[in-house]
Amino acid sequence: MQYEVRALHRNQVVSLTVEAASEAEARAQALAQAMRPLSVSAGNARAGARPARRGARFALLPLLMAFIGLVVGVIEILLHMPIFDLAGSFQ
Repeated sequence: MQYEVRALHRNQVVSLTVEAASEAEARAQALAQAMRPLSVSAGNARAGARPARRGARFALLPLLMAFIGLVVGVIEILLHMPIFDLAGSFQ
């Protein structure tokens, strides 16, 4: 039976498919490959080991939000420039 094993390997979470008779044997195969099993599930999983990249997508989100904030701030200042000039002329 095929098992999908999520394991820690060289400080990265990887997902691999192993052919094993039981979950315990699937864990043992991961340990034999110098991996630390995190979870084992039965089923048709994707073949091969791949690094999990869920966190990488969200690492850019704060930078994008900061950039958008700066752009909006500059636009606001440019839109209010005529008001600042008008206020200066009253003195």
